[in-house]
Amino acid sequence: MKTKRVTKSQFHRALIVSGIDLTVAEITLLCSRYEVVAPDGKTDTVNYGKFCDQINKVFTIKGLENNPRKQVTLSLSDQSAILLGPENPILSAVESEDLKEIIELFNTHCSTRGYSINYLFGDFDKNNDGQITKTQFKRNVFVLCPNLPMAGANLVIKAYAAPLGVNYRELDRHCNDINLPPVEDNSNYGRMAKVEHEISLSEKLLNETIQTFAMKFAQTPGIRMAGEYCATTTIRNKIFQ
Repeated sequence: MKTKRVTKSQFHRALIVSGIDLTVAEITLLCSRYEVVAPDGKTDTVNYGKFCDQINKVFTIKGLENNPRKQVTLSLSDQSAILLGPENPILSAVESEDLKEIIELFNTHCSTRGYSINYLFGDFDKNNDGQITKTQFKRNVFVLCPNLPMAGANLVIKAYAAPLGVNYRELDRHCNDINLPPVEDNSNYGRMAKVEHEISLSEKLLNETIQTFAMKFAQTPGIRMAGEYCATTTIRNKIFQ
């Protein structure tokens, strides 16, 4: 009858058909929340229209097509941002201090060894949403910091927990915020400033130097050459710029 009302048994069957797995107590609670009191006092019908409006409120704003200039407020805009890292409320005071030491250790390894957290974990991030699984995080965190105890790795995972596992981008941001000198050239990997030198090499010495660099890059974990060229081509082009 297009009254947005059905009986409680119909409401129950509709939820079952939709695939929502609810207990009898939960169904009863929903029915009592959206029940309609008839003039004769009976309460055997449910206003499913109000129920649907409440569910859809998360995804859209009802009637917006009729008033496109309406002030729009996101349904979750009043929710405070989730704090990650040392400020994560699930950490104890001791854990927070321990995490700060681990972040400083990561920062030291990044600045002295030329590592980048984003590049170490970015290959695992197929959705490009800044999240990787806990197993993926553990696969490379010991490349960054070989002496990190497993308890330390688990603490980092706890502090940067995300729906899919670990928010590695937030970890990278915190590592970058700890007493780092400004980077003059953002195209460089790591923390070393770009320095230009004029060199003059014979073709034989140049080829030997290139081969040496190529072998070093190939044998060093966590270091990759940018662009589509191999290490030899990249180094040669760099020398002749």
